[in-house]
Amino acid sequence: MQTTALPTPPLSAPAPGSTLPKTHLLNERLRSAPPWEALRLFDDLTSRGARWNKFTFPPMLRAAWKTKAIEEGMMYHGLLMKMGFSRDVFIETGLVRMYVGCGRVSEGRLVFDRMGRRRDVVAWNAMIDGCCQSGHFEEGIRLFEEMQSCNVKPDEMLLSTVLSACGRAGNLSYGKMIHEYIMENGITIDSHLQTALISMYANSGCMDMARELFDQMNAKSLVISTSMISWYSKVGRLENARILTLDLPNWQNHGGELHSQISQMDAQNGFQMCQGTARPFVLSFRPCLSTYAAESPPLHSRGCLGLSAIKLLYSRIRVPGSNCKTGT
Repeated sequence: MQTTALPTPPLSAPAPGSTLPKTHLLNERLRSAPPWEALRLFDDLTSRGARWNKFTFPPMLRAAWKTKAIEEGMMYHGLLMKMGFSRDVFIETGLVRMYVGCGRVSEGRLVFDRMGRRRDVVAWNAMIDGCCQSGHFEEGIRLFEEMQSCNVKPDEMLLSTVLSACGRAGNLSYGKMIHEYIMENGITIDSHLQTALISMYANSGCMDMARELFDQMNAKSLVISTSMISWYSKVGRLENARILTLDLPNWQNHGGELHSQISQMDAQNGFQMCQGTARPFVLSFRPCLSTYAAESPPLHSRGCLGLSAIKLLYSRIRVPGSNCKTGT
């Protein structure tokens, strides 16, 4: 039986005296417009005497977080307390994410701590991710340990977040413990979690394990491939970086992404550590790389042509101690 969708009420004519249509308007606007538009709509309808319920505020807290509108977010928090909705676990999680997303980690932690036993994996994820995004990696790891003592099982997203924190903090031993936890509990390692594992090992200087996991990936994105090259160069393993560069496939449909990744790749840091025959090539390599990186429209339109030229430059770098022949 075919059904016809009901028309959405116009923004200029909200249904008077009804809470649900106004909440529906906010949710629809959040899905179809930038979050700042939802903030404006909320103020507009409030000035017309709108009456809100607790389902109005989660999307509003998300809008405040997305736009870093901390003043509006704090105003919503005050309204929630006044209306008696601030003890709802769904709203409390939204408050945590709003505060930490706006850089107010301490305020987010206060809300988080008051949740007590009501904290689920989503709330823990919000708090730990907020700590990591703000650079408090060790605090994120400590929160993860506290979460485990509360018998809350982490999901793949949270494990990826904590692995990233381990890598950024240089805490290889704890990163290994999480890897063992993943294996022992039969957690599915999807591409996102596998990338987090590779990043953790590479950032901790354990390139052999990072490469082993990299080789196990069925589909290697351009981002993870160029990241591996950059990690190799930073630890001075120039031959590995050069060979991996030559193994890159023809990314014909990723011209813009290629330009972005190649221009950010810091292989020069590793090459500068070389002496002898590699150094003359290095000194002439960086200007050439900069030239190709700067030609972003032609690179995008020509697909893999720019990458082929960069591969050729890499192939002409002789790494001291290697048996690899240079190009002519």
